[in-house]
Amino acid sequence: MKVSKPKYIMDHPLSPINRLPPECLSFVFKCLRETEHVCDPPEPATLSSPRLTFCALVQKRWRALVKALWPHLKTPPDELLFFAAFEGHSTLMSFAKKQGATHFGEVIAAAANQKHIGCMKLAKKWFDKSPHDEYIVFGLALISAALSGNIRELKLVKKWGGKTFDTALYNAVQRGHIEVMIILKQWGAVEFDTALYYAAKKGQIESMKLLKTWQAVAFDAAFEKASKCGQIEAMKLLKKWGAMPKRNG
Repeated sequence: MKVSKPKYIMDHPLSPINRLPPECLSFVFKCLRETEHVCDPPEPATLSSPRLTFCALVQKRWRALVKALWPHLKTPPDELLFFAAFEGHSTLMSFAKKQGATHFGEVIAAAANQKHIGCMKLAKKWFDKSPHDEYIVFGLALISAALSGNIRELKLVKKWGGKTFDTALYNAVQRGHIEVMIILKQWGAVEFDTALYYAAKKGQIESMKLLKTWQAVAFDAAFEKASKCGQIEAMKLLKKWGAMPKRNG
């Protein structure tokens, strides 16, 4: 359900929740109902569900309402920081930082996943890196960018030190991101047999064909995984390549 934004919200000054006019609160509830699915199991659409509230409001980029509701929704500032980075809202990221957010490295991957390169750069600027943390943070961001096929963000994270090329390849093949696969191979990814397994799992035929040209040969393991996941076309292709299905008994 698409909800149009009341004009009053545009002009309403920052105020505590008990001073927000009824039409504003009614609108917030409508937004919450749109985002109930983000939690598993689903949470009720109430103002006692801070995760849903901030997901809805940050998603719509309503900074004034986020600030107005903030004192009444006991949400960790790092959670607000994550939502803001995921939705590409650098101003709300700054607000979360002022409220005490400190997990700047963790949100780089969230921003990379959604092509929010400005938020990536902002989080990196705040990131108090150490050699161990830097490897984990940029490695996860590289994987996240590969999963979404975001080449610009992928290259930026690699420049920052992301080196998890094989794990990123496993994620890229599952979404059929061919160009990302080629880039990761050029950077040093070599685990093509494992990548074939993941491609077969998702039935990504073009990914599988490319991996075979790179000398992937683990056809039996890939066939078994494809059969368990019901990927009929992948099974046919692997059988054509010489996969030997296991026989029960």
